[in-house]
Amino acid sequence: MPPDIFGKLTWTWSGGTLDLQTAKVYFDVWQGFNELPAVRGEDDVVPGLAGRYRRNRVDDTLIIELRGHIRGVGATKAARATDFRASVSAVKAAFDPTGTGGTLAVLTPYLGLPSGSQSIVGYPLSPGILGGPLLNYMSYALFSIEIEAVGNPPRWA
Repeated sequence: MPPDIFGKLTWTWSGGTLDLQTAKVYFDVWQGFNELPAVRGEDDVVPGLAGRYRRNRVDDTLIIELRGHIRGVGATKAARATDFRASVSAVKAAFDPTGTGGTLAVLTPYLGLPSGSQSIVGYPLSPGILGGPLLNYMSYALFSIEIEAVGNPPRWA
């Protein structure tokens, strides 16, 4: 991981701010940055007439998926495992699905942003381990975090 991209993705919630691109906790936006939100609304079907009458549709939700890893650091296996467990606990606390949500921010030059930053308000759905065992003596695992943005509209700004 090149150090020039560290600190370009953050999650801010009522408990503080978590840098999502460090040597121990590293996530990338897997989906939900370039995609459009899902919409709600339906077309009308008039019996006996061909086609449909298009109705208004409004932005509804945008699912953002973060994928990355959490790893423990330390001089011994036990120290790495203990550090790993502390980092996992911090990420799980930050992305608690029962919490009040937070703001995901992307800072230049991450994802090709020419300047400034973009952010979106969302609510975590399910932080969890992506298939596979804990590696390196219980000190490394791949994770996936889903965030549902339901703002009005749910778009990056």
